[in-house]
Amino acid sequence: MTRRKKEFDVYPVYTGDDWKRKCVSYEKWLTWCKEFQAYGFRVAPYPVNAVVVVGDQRYLETLKAMYGINYINSGAENSGGFVTYFGLVESHSSLLTVMLQEDTDDEIIWHEALHVALMTCEYVGISPREQEAVTYLQGYIAEHLKMAFAEHHHRKKANALKPLANMYEGDLRNLKDIDAIGGANRRRVNGRHY
Repeated sequence: MTRRKKEFDVYPVYTGDDWKRKCVSYEKWLTWCKEFQAYGFRVAPYPVNAVVVVGDQRYLETLKAMYGINYINSGAENSGGFVTYFGLVESHSSLLTVMLQEDTDDEIIWHEALHVALMTCEYVGISPREQEAVTYLQGYIAEHLKMAFAEHHHRKKANALKPLANMYEGDLRNLKDIDAIGGANRRRVNGRHY
């Protein structure tokens, strides 16, 4: 008798020009995130994953490289940080992405952590009235956001950040356009939208 894996027992990574999905262990998923200089973590104990990137342009380029997403009209350059809703990556519905700016302070970290906590609770069916669950989760998430921020600045201080031009080197026509304003999910194939 084989043991059926739970939703959070495997984590998807994407490879090749067509972003082929492959489920791996949590440790391999973390390693894959680090290859893109992104910080990944599980919003434990829930079946939700988060990927954090510091810097608006770095965030947009990292989405291209990791998931094949051209996130347009995101407003990244005009915000202190933000969290995407579930479903940005269609084949990883339990993923949230978080962008923090280079000059993020504790107030923004706790603000974005609350977004992640509330979205996670909504996703798993916990009412926001369950304040203890939300506040403990917010603290756990804030610690991970602080670690992501510290790792980024450590790499920056060591001159170890990948140049933005080298983040995504594939054919731009293969990217999936996601428009934050219109919510348009369209795949461009050979220069045409479908």
